[in-house]
Amino acid sequence: MFFSCRMPVPLRIEGYSDTFPWGKEWWNLSLPPGWQDWVDLPLAEVCARIWLSNNQAVLRAARELAGDGVLVRYEDVKADPAATLERVAQAVELPFADAWHARELPVVMTQTRPDPDKWLRHEREIHRVLPVVRDLAEQLGY
Repeated sequence: MFFSCRMPVPLRIEGYSDTFPWGKEWWNLSLPPGWQDWVDLPLAEVCARIWLSNNQAVLRAARELAGDGVLVRYEDVKADPAATLERVAQAVELPFADAWHARELPVVMTQTRPDPDKWLRHEREIHRVLPVVRDLAEQLGY
């Protein structure tokens, strides 16, 4: 297990702090602005808020960039890594390397293998936190 940062306040996140012995002191996800207000929420809601905050920041930064850009979704990379990376290379005016023609991406760090239906294991929790992310999720085509 890797730890990203030791927390300055105790975490009381149901499904995280009460599951792992180190969960009250260490955090493994990003810490967007406002994270301090989430230390008492259930893990699914914390994850939804992190997803929302991170995606809002990326979209805000993309709007500020000059020139053409390309929106890359995880699903696109997973479905066709070569075509997606070729679009990215064109957008940033880099040559498309032959090495990028791999059909399968290497698994870098995950507890379970990538799977487009992985979310179904947490469907109930996702439906509970959907109001937190619904507007942006719909805007992104989910």
